Formats: sequence, C-alpha cells, structure tokens
Amino acid sequence: MASEYLKWKYKDVPPDKPLELTKEQKRKNWWQYHKWHVIIGAILLATAGSILAHALGLGQIKPDYQIAYVGANPLPDDTVAAIEAQLVPYGEDVNGDGRVVFKINQYPTDSNEEGADAAMYASGSSIRLMGDLESRQSCLFIIEDYETFHNKYDVLADSTGDIAKDEGSAEHVRWRDSSVLAALDLGSYTDTVLGKTISGNSNELMKELYLAPRGYLPDDTEKEQQACRDVWARLKGEGK
Repeated sequence: MASEYLKWKYKDVPPDKPLELTKEQKRKNWWQYHKWHVIIGAILLATAGSILAHALGLGQIKPDYQIAYVGANPLPDDTVAAIEAQLVPYGEDVNGDGRVVFKINQYPTDSNEEGADAAMYASGSSIRLMGDLESRQSCLFIIEDYETFHNKYDVLADSTGDIAKDEGSAEHVRWRDSSVLAALDLGSYTDTVLGKTISGNSNELMKELYLAPRGYLPDDTEKEQQACRDVWARLKGEGK
C-alpha cells in the first residue's frame, strides 16, 4: 500500500521539531481564542458592579427632599431644574451628606405622545405614582387639581402633620399665593410638544398649581416628619 511505502521511504527522515513560539505570538494566540470570554466576562462584571452600586447608593446624589408633581402634562425640564435649584436655600441637609438637594418626580396623566403610546405612558405614570405613595417617597406634592388628588389618594397632611380626615383640613397653598414660591426666579423654559418647540415663563406656568405636604403615619421617623414640616412651613410663607 502507498502508506506503507511512504513509511519505508521516509523511515530515516527525522521529524520536524515543534515550532517554538515567541512570547508575543503566544499572547496573540491566547487572545485569539479567549477574547470573547474576556469581553463577555467584563460586561457581566460591569453590569453586576453597576447593580450593586445602585443598590448601595454608591456614587449617587441622595435627595434630602423629594417632591411629586401630579398634573395633566409634564413640567418642562428647564422649569424642574429651576425649581430644584431655587428651593435649596429653604431646605436642610437632612441626610448629612454635606449638601441640600431637592428632587422632583413627575407623574403626568398625559404625555406629548398620541394614540396607544399616550395610554401606555399614562398607565406607567399612574403605577409609578402609586409606588411613590406606597413607599412614602415624596414629602411634598405639586398638584394641578388639588381637590381630585386629595379625594382620590387621601395622603395629604393636616395642620398637625397627620393624614387629613377631610378636604377642608388638608394643608395646601396655591403657588401664586405663597410669598416664597411666587418670589422664586424660575426663568424661562423651552420644551417640545408634539414635535413643536414652545417656550414660556416658568413662573407663569407654576402660578396656578398647588403645593401640599404629605401626611405622616406612626411608623415614619420623627426626623422625616420634622424635616417635611419645617420645609413646608418655610415654603408656604412661615418661618425662614
């Protein structure tokens, strides 16, 4: 057979010596076969690190006060940023991180979308609002329809800080009627609505809205209750 003949023909021929690779060649070969393992591992590690950091609050700015906005249309980003900045002098460093931070959480019932997207947006906003109310995340509310909000959710405070038993005992102030809120310099805003760019004055946008404090329950800490009562007193025109 040909194979036997070849074995006999090359019986005295020494085999080729194994090719010696340089260190650089070995590194390239290793990377060629393992690069996707390394890339996927790095992505998984970064994702896990991000989740852990978020859970522990690392690298995040923790607000001292959170305010829930509930109205038909979302407030423009410029208006939100201006309110958060202008309220800082009226707050305190409640969480002890060396800064005073206000954060507005928006829960609009309408959106700048149309059709099915608008319905999904409104539904998602309602779910997020219920989560906020359940966890008692926001201590103040900026409300477009005060009466409807109070009757529907029953979370506003009376003059003692407890949950108000009826609409008449719930604390609230119209934005334009508060000497503090009306005097805030909120500037102008630019927003996009249904593909059109609009602009206006943020103070004019806010003047008919209401600000109201959340009522507290027995298991809320005294520090949380006092911090909310104090900032509420200042913003409605009492105290600082």
